[in-house]
Amino acid sequence: MNKARRKSLRKLLDQIRPIEAVIEELKYDIEVLRDEEDEYLAAMPSSIGESARGEAANAAIGALEDAIGLLEAIQSDVVEAVEKVEEAMA
Repeated sequence: MNKARRKSLRKLLDQIRPIEAVIEELKYDIEVLRDEEDEYLAAMPSSIGESARGEAANAAIGALEDAIGLLEAIQSDVVEAVEKVEEAMA
């Protein structure tokens, strides 16, 4: 690979690398909200926890856990993309 293409790839890497940090922040924010919802559910009396409100809280927790998993997969893909670009530059 010539010098000009390596330079272009370095610029691209400078744009890709911060994406991982953004994903980590998003993941953290969602984890905090999931934990808050979990605490809300745990604090409910059992009669309410088994009602539609409790079911909605459980569904929200599950959806947030799914979102966290998806962000983790994206983060892994970003790391792999960086590694592949670095490999191409070698």
